[in-house]
Amino acid sequence: MRNVLTASILIICLNACQEEVEFSPVTAESRLVVNGSITTEYKVHTVRLSLSGPLAKDVSFQPVEGAEVMIMEGDENWAFLKETKPGVYSSDSIAAKVNRLYTLEINWSGQVFLAQDSLKGIGSPINPIEFDSFGNFREFEFRRHLFGLNESSKEIAVVTPKELKTEIDTARAGLTTGVKLLPGGVYEFTSFGHPRIEVNGLLNFEDGKFFGFRTGARVFQRKFSLSGKYYQYLRSVFIETEWRGTLFDTPPANVNGNVSNGALGFFSAHDVASRQTVLQ
Repeated sequence: MRNVLTASILIICLNACQEEVEFSPVTAESRLVVNGSITTEYKVHTVRLSLSGPLAKDVSFQPVEGAEVMIMEGDENWAFLKETKPGVYSSDSIAAKVNRLYTLEINWSGQVFLAQDSLKGIGSPINPIEFDSFGNFREFEFRRHLFGLNESSKEIAVVTPKELKTEIDTARAGLTTGVKLLPGGVYEFTSFGHPRIEVNGLLNFEDGKFFGFRTGARVFQRKFSLSGKYYQYLRSVFIETEWRGTLFDTPPANVNGNVSNGALGFFSAHDVASRQTVLQ
């Protein structure tokens, strides 16, 4: 009887001692976000600057305008970038060099932001995509991630029809991660090579998808070297995005880039190899 009475009093107290608490949404101060790279290709190089914001659908991030942006090669000024669009800073046509250290310097809002990356040369030549023949079609198997290779790398392959078609509605394409369908029926495939086995990556392994093209289509391939720091940055991004959902997941965490002074993002440098073929 005493136990029943004690329990009843406890329940009454719990019900009577409720207090409403209002929680305010957590807001964080916007931070500078840097997205830029340079390569050994002779071309215009760009750096995009924006402000961080809430992660929500259909939210566009505010571009950062009026910054002074410069890239140094070693201790020498290599390129001054001009703002060609809001938040987009472009160089003249110029080519970076292998085994050099490049520093991005951004002066904005009374602060200086620095980022460095070393330009590593490509260790092995770019391999042609292997296509199988099926009548007038040539088919290949696309995989987003390849593990256990000799080096880390990023590859982009673009397949262009012999004759460009009218614009295609990409929402109906049924594509997979790493594949874009561009206007005119142009396909772009982006894949990554990893120097070791990644457990989360293997457990999230997606079967290769086959894509077929008619003979006469043109195939353009580009292979990008990745510095050790940039590869670790990409690996961290994949762990927090494409490779989540297994028993080996780590606690979610922010991905740290190479930009100083609390900014987000990464400035990277790449050697590039390219080749092109026509499907016969």
